[in-house]
Amino acid sequence: MHSSSILDRHGRVVDYLRVSVTDLCNFRCFYCMPPSGIRRLAHDEVLRFEEVRRVAGVAASLGVTTLRLTGGEPLVRRGIVDLVAMLSQVDGIDRLAMTTNASRLAEMSSELRSAGLDRVNVSIDTLKRDKFEQITCGGSLRDVLKGVEKALDNGFDQVKLNVVAMKGVNDTEFVELALMARRYPVDVRFIEYMPTEHGVDVEPWRFVPVSTIRSELEEPLGREPVDEQRGSGPAMALSISAASSTVRAIGPTSRARRFEHPRKRGAAGVS
Repeated sequence: MHSSSILDRHGRVVDYLRVSVTDLCNFRCFYCMPPSGIRRLAHDEVLRFEEVRRVAGVAASLGVTTLRLTGGEPLVRRGIVDLVAMLSQVDGIDRLAMTTNASRLAEMSSELRSAGLDRVNVSIDTLKRDKFEQITCGGSLRDVLKGVEKALDNGFDQVKLNVVAMKGVNDTEFVELALMARRYPVDVRFIEYMPTEHGVDVEPWRFVPVSTIRSELEEPLGREPVDEQRGSGPAMALSISAASSTVRAIGPTSRARRFEHPRKRGAAGVS
């Protein structure tokens, strides 16, 4: 343990920091924000690059080793490649990751990789083009899949696909989405529909518990031993037969309702 490690209230070591670099996004996913959008932050309310660099340095001095850039959509932040280059030089940060909708990843992945970005998580909730446009209010599934392919071509250490599980939206596609881990060398993560102002509080019937996701996937995927320590998130893992990838089901809502066992690793976030 680092001599100045950050501990949460359950005594877990926090070695993973998420930093939101923008409130802007070029998608309008219905479970994330209303079609009309949200109030934009004033320029002086958003962290400057130098401030993000300072936060990363302080966090690293306290034992944080993994830094993840989020938004909004981080790839719409002007100069994001320059920020990645700055953060890749922070002593103590061993892994630099980004969560993105991948709409601009195809055109930017080479520069991002060269600047020092190690990993990307891509949000993708359906493989049906019309449905994808409906969920994102106009996003292009083709652009996202091209972004995933370019990220793989450019040699990122890890590429993950994040799927928000929603009843009546993509609950008939769970197996098809999971099999992306056979089509590509990626990990697929199913995430419970989470309580938010515009999400499960408004349409609770869309919620699919992690237990249901697992039960639907276990038989078609096959089961083999998996390394439960892979990654930093609170996930329950499944294997996928004849593939090096894994499929994971993440239950933040279920865990909040019934906290089972403290994890050895924790996470923190900064906006």
